[in-house]
Amino acid sequence: MRDASPTTLLIVMVVAVPVVVAGAGLVSFLMLRAGYGLILSGLLPLFVTLAVVATLGVFLGRAASRSRRRGDNRNRDRDGV
Repeated sequence: MRDASPTTLLIVMVVAVPVVVAGAGLVSFLMLRAGYGLILSGLLPLFVTLAVVATLGVFLGRAASRSRRRGDNRNRDRDGV
């Protein structure tokens, strides 16, 4: 992902978040069926999902800002400004 454009990173985020949320829903359902309480089977996957999405957002945001900074420098060099 070093040379990925910000648009590509956004698409990764848009695809990854629903997959993570669907996985959390499945885990929550399986935990509920396994006999865990309603609170535990609802809150644990929620907090794990929030942590995963926040980490993914930070990682992709930093990658996008790095690629954008590199892109700005290249444009300045070409324009001579």
